Amino acid sequence: MMYSQEILQSLSSNECALKRFLTRKLGCSDTASDILQIIAEKLLLKKVKRTVENPTAYLYRSAHNEVINYIRSKQVRTQSESLYMKVYVDSQIPDISKSYIDSCDLRCLRIALDELPLLTRQIFFMYTINGIKQRDIAAQLAISLSSVEKRLTVAIKFCKEVLSQ
Repeated sequence: MMYSQEILQSLSSNECALKRFLTRKLGCSDTASDILQIIAEKLLLKKVKRTVENPTAYLYRSAHNEVINYIRSKQVRTQSESLYMKVYVDSQIPDISKSYIDSCDLRCLRIALDELPLLTRQIFFMYTINGIKQRDIAAQLAISLSSVEKRLTVAIKFCKEVLSQ
């Protein structure tokens, strides 16, 4: 039975030829070196459980299989990256019709908010635009928290009605 140590010796003696073989298959000397490293690591980690009559042929078959694995993973990675970029780019480019509708909605909302009482509008802006907590709004305007909550509810319902029209 041949163990990985004997195959590693064969790898050592055939390293240059294997690297040339991998370079021809892949077109890149650095990638060929990386795959040769992967083969050596795999051989170090496992023992061959059957007799290997021709260790050189075994190494070339291993190299061929690693090339296939590399090419497949590269294709999957390329497809994933291109799909990601398509989704990312599409999400970054605003839809013109959506932008137009949004701008119309904002215009309508701005006009409609002018119809709200001044205090209600002020509370709405403090809460939604400035991000001030309801309790702090009540303290700043010297009114009850309940009044802030009620006026905010009225403003939000009003905005929903305007936008649904």
